[in-house]
Amino acid sequence: MLLAGAGSSAAAAEVCDIPPRFGTSPAAIAIVHNACNEHRLWQRPFIDAKGRVASLGVTEAESGYLADHGLVAWQRVAGYWRDSGTLASMGG
Repeated sequence: MLLAGAGSSAAAAEVCDIPPRFGTSPAAIAIVHNACNEHRLWQRPFIDAKGRVASLGVTEAESGYLADHGLVAWQRVAGYWRDSGTLASMGG
């Protein structure tokens, strides 16, 4: 989250809602789009300025659903490994 404005009248702007800068490559735009989508799915975890977890809605080991109610958190993580082609090597 970015704070825009001066003094006490600062307004919060969600980084993922800001349009891409002019001249940004299609690949970079796709990476940002996917990262923002994952951030929303994982219920917008937040790390404060000191590097501490300030908000964590769900973790990868949980059986709770992600924000879209489509997958359980651990199933999403298993999908990352499967889609990367490395899941089979994790089995030993």
